[in-house]
Amino acid sequence: MHQFYFHENPSLPPLAWCAKIVHAAAVVTVEHGAWVETGRGYFVEGAWKGDFGEICFNKTEVMLGSGGALLDGGVVFTPTTHTMERLYTLKLPDTLFVSNSLVYLLQATGSKLNMRNWAYESELMTFLRGYKRAVKQLRLMNGRIVKLHYHNSFIVDGKLAIKPISPPEPPGFESYQTYIDYLLETLAQLHRNANASNRRIKFADPITTISSGYDSPACAVLAKHIGCRQAVTFAEARTDFARSMASIDDSGEQIASYLDLEVEIFSRHDYLKQENYPEALFLATGNGGDDVVMNVLGSRLQRSLFFTGMLGDTLWNLHGQHPALSKEFRFRFPAGGSLQEFRLNRGFVHIPIPLLTFTCHAEIQKISASDEMRPWRIGGEYDRPIPRRLVEEYGVPRWAFAKEKRAITQPFWLQKVSANCMGAASVQDYHDFVKEVSKNYLLGTLQMQAVAYLRRLLYKYRKRLEQRRNSFFSPSYWSAAINDPLRFHWAVGKLSTTYRSSCFSQANKTGHQEQVATKLCRTVDS
Repeated sequence: MHQFYFHENPSLPPLAWCAKIVHAAAVVTVEHGAWVETGRGYFVEGAWKGDFGEICFNKTEVMLGSGGALLDGGVVFTPTTHTMERLYTLKLPDTLFVSNSLVYLLQATGSKLNMRNWAYESELMTFLRGYKRAVKQLRLMNGRIVKLHYHNSFIVDGKLAIKPISPPEPPGFESYQTYIDYLLETLAQLHRNANASNRRIKFADPITTISSGYDSPACAVLAKHIGCRQAVTFAEARTDFARSMASIDDSGEQIASYLDLEVEIFSRHDYLKQENYPEALFLATGNGGDDVVMNVLGSRLQRSLFFTGMLGDTLWNLHGQHPALSKEFRFRFPAGGSLQEFRLNRGFVHIPIPLLTFTCHAEIQKISASDEMRPWRIGGEYDRPIPRRLVEEYGVPRWAFAKEKRAITQPFWLQKVSANCMGAASVQDYHDFVKEVSKNYLLGTLQMQAVAYLRRLLYKYRKRLEQRRNSFFSPSYWSAAINDPLRFHWAVGKLSTTYRSSCFSQANKTGHQEQVATKLCRTVDS
């Protein structure tokens, strides 16, 4: 493999890409959206810890985005370092396709989900078990298989063999200050990378979330060090499914005033009023759809660095999961995991600050429990001294934040489809879809209804067993198989229209892929 041929398709989501590798061919064809950076021997979307000019995203401990680069004897593909996103491959005779979007990959290869398989979402949500134990493949119609790639880069050689490469880990941290210094230096490098002079598209607009809790205010403080002046907040949290709450007021407006941030206020219900089935953009990831509340931010995030505190509750809490589980990016709940298609579509870099050092959980927990952090420990289950110190030392009084744990996400996997979690048009369209599937696949539907019933029984037994045996138990991917498991199929169908303009998709319809791809797309020799 000696070169890339790049096909820029402005009809695609700006950060989406799909690569086609033919056995023993000298050329790798890459179709991509308008904001994917391309150059001699590489393509990339996102930012990483390192100099943009060195194109070393496959060798860094922090990669936020994805890309590919030519190596001697092959091509190396790199996913996001954390496991909230992944890459996908599908092998056909003598050809391998690689993409940062499952829906794009299906369209590019003319592949279809198996309508008799209702387990896709529960399989995809096994990313919660960590990248080593997650399900690594999905079975499609006609025996085709999509493989899932988390965390590790991988090399594809001329014979289409795939070899994984582990990224380096962050260095050790001995104290609060060494940890904060590392975060600040990492954010500074990400900012420089995202705004390098030799980029066509720059991400010059830092935006942070801010709430009434611990994690996003702490991340807002860190983001201010690279010039962030803008914040977004959601006025209300969701009603908790498992406990009563003193208040659902989750607005970070007051904290933003202490931090001298301009803040825009949204409602977590705003997406319910939006058109064009916004839920599909998040449910099509197969990762739960919890982040649909972010859809209202829409074009506000274009070409931005978007800072969030996702998974801070696990990393920074004194009483979180065992640190050994975090080495493999194991999570209990999928909040933050359904942003990938939204990010590709809107065109921004997502920086979930806690996930940058998630594999260092053991060291960070020692810092939290150390004597130097004693003044910022308040006791109880809701105790996170690292973010508390960050926020209080910046001038926010203790009484002004982190009074009660709240969340704004929309956990579809805990609910049946209804107007409580989906817009009226989406609810109607989904029910019409289910009726059509049931009519066309009557026997398969009856079989899967029986399987779903057995899963409900098994879930109750498994939950009791796991909670006795292991303090870590994630109910999310089990629940996803119980509550409306056809939501994923519906969402993929809705989102597929976004990728129908693909050169590869058009070529599949004619049977002359190379000629059609060249005709429909502008070709750039790397």
